[in-house]
Amino acid sequence: MPTPVYKEKGTRKLVIGIIIGLLVGAVIGLGIGYTLLSSEVEELEKRCNILQDKLKMISSKYNALQNNYNSLQKKYTSLRENYTRLLNTFKQLQELSELFEKQTREVFYYKIFTIYNYKTDEYWYVWYKIKAEDYYHYRFDVKTHTPAQLNNRFTEELIVKTVTSWRDKESSVIREIASDLWDISEGDKELFVNLVIQFVHQICYNETTYTKYPVETLVEGSGDCDNVAVLAASILNAKGFDVIVMLVEADGVGHA
Repeated sequence: MPTPVYKEKGTRKLVIGIIIGLLVGAVIGLGIGYTLLSSEVEELEKRCNILQDKLKMISSKYNALQNNYNSLQKKYTSLRENYTRLLNTFKQLQELSELFEKQTREVFYYKIFTIYNYKTDEYWYVWYKIKAEDYYHYRFDVKTHTPAQLNNRFTEELIVKTVTSWRDKESSVIREIASDLWDISEGDKELFVNLVIQFVHQICYNETTYTKYPVETLVEGSGDCDNVAVLAASILNAKGFDVIVMLVEADGVGHA
């Protein structure tokens, strides 16, 4: 039996409607998808630009670090060369120092002094042999070679150090002088002090800019007031006398 015509028309309309609906849905879906994709693309482009900026910044920092590294490498090379030269110079100086030390062991300074015992009316001639290495032990002590100044704590410490240096093994001559003068005075303290003054007054006056050790003043045979005062105080102190070295100012000039 044939299908009624009105049913075929209804079916066609339904199919066409479904197709149109699908097409419209597809178009809408594509539009939404395109919009989402466009948004994601824009976001990715922004991120890409940010990453490119960071890459440029990192690249710039890398170039700067590379330049710094190259500069440091050159400095290191230069320092290494200087170190090598200094090391060679140090070795040469060390060899010279050892040679100098060996030679100074054979060098001695001889000093002769006249002592008058006014109580017995006797003259004594005393002489002393001083090792050159003992002298240079103090002469090269540049840290303590500083000008003596009034009201200066460091000067006070320095004078104490120089006066008490008679205890050093390099100052055995100071102990020997003290012993000889004590023997000449026959234990007379007043006479001993006067003999010490006689002894140091045979040191020639020569103005210096720093306080010397007693051995230095003795070997060089010269010094100014603080050098002579330190020498006298050291000899007295070596025999147990309490001593004070006073730095005073008179007429605008410092004296000891």
